[in-house]
Amino acid sequence: MRRLDHEKLHVYQTALDFLALADALIATLPRGHAYLADQLYRAASSVCLNIAEGAGEFSPRIAPGRELLVQVVAMLTTLARRRTKSARAES
Repeated sequence: MRRLDHEKLHVYQTALDFLALADALIATLPRGHAYLADQLYRAASSVCLNIAEGAGEFSPRIAPGRELLVQVVAMLTTLARRRTKSARAES
């Protein structure tokens, strides 16, 4: 299976490790601290999402969807390149 650009980055893999650690920590929080759990989860997942966005692509960790997304990205990239070449040729 091909990987998207952000999935190849060491910083992204490390951010995913942190997200897993945050999930484990959230499970140990005492009841009545849902606001802390929510804030920690949103902050940890935001790091991953921002890295992915910065790399220009994002895919959820769903295997069938990931391959389809890789194909869509490849097709859109090809389409954009063709349109750019066509526009240059016309001007």
